[in-house]
Amino acid sequence: MTLGSAAAAHLQFMVWCKACGHRSEPDPAEQAPWYGPETTEPAWESGLLAAAWRKASRKTPNHE
Repeated sequence: MTLGSAAAAHLQFMVWCKACGHRSEPDPAEQAPWYGPETTEPAWESGLLAAAWRKASRKTPNHE
C-alpha cells in the first residue's frame, strides 16, 4: 500500500511507540505531499520511526 492509495481510500494510520506507548494517527493525505504518494507504508513508517526516535532521544536519554 502506498500513501497515495491509502489517502484515496480514506484510510487512517495509527502508529505508536513501543517503548513509551505514545500514539499518533497521521492522515495519509497529509503525509503524501511530504513523502510522495508512491511511498510505501513500510518505507514511510521506517522514516517516521527514525525521526520520532531522534526527537524522543533528545528529550529522554533512556528512551528505548
